[in-house]
Amino acid sequence: MNDILFFVLVAKELQFTFKKRISGKLEIPVESLGVLMAIRHKASMIQQEIADTLKKDKSAILRHINLFESQGLITRSNTANDKRMNVIQITERGRQLLVSADAELDSLSNFLFDGVSKSDLDIYGKVLTHLKNKIEAISQKK
Repeated sequence: MNDILFFVLVAKELQFTFKKRISGKLEIPVESLGVLMAIRHKASMIQQEIADTLKKDKSAILRHINLFESQGLITRSNTANDKRMNVIQITERGRQLLVSADAELDSLSNFLFDGVSKSDLDIYGKVLTHLKNKIEAISQKK
């Protein structure tokens, strides 16, 4: 089997397993988790930054933001310079939801990597970083 195809299949299986494991434990769809994690990563972000970071269109991000705001997971406020731009910040409730998600991710990681040596994990990390850099280089050429 082609290495890339194998990698894609394993990544899909991991995504499916995580989704199945965490489904019902969070008050947001699993697909929305990455958006909330991106917002947490910085103190605040504007919608376009989130879209660029996650490589999604602004309208898709807006749907997530609307959901999060209605659930009290984020706040949205106008920027001082441009009233059309909204600054998105995560709330304490949003942080707590991510603490639960992080615990599930840690538990799954511990299970999956149990028995894998530290040196193998280091190599795994280096390979993933290398692949990510190559993918970004290809994306920038387009």
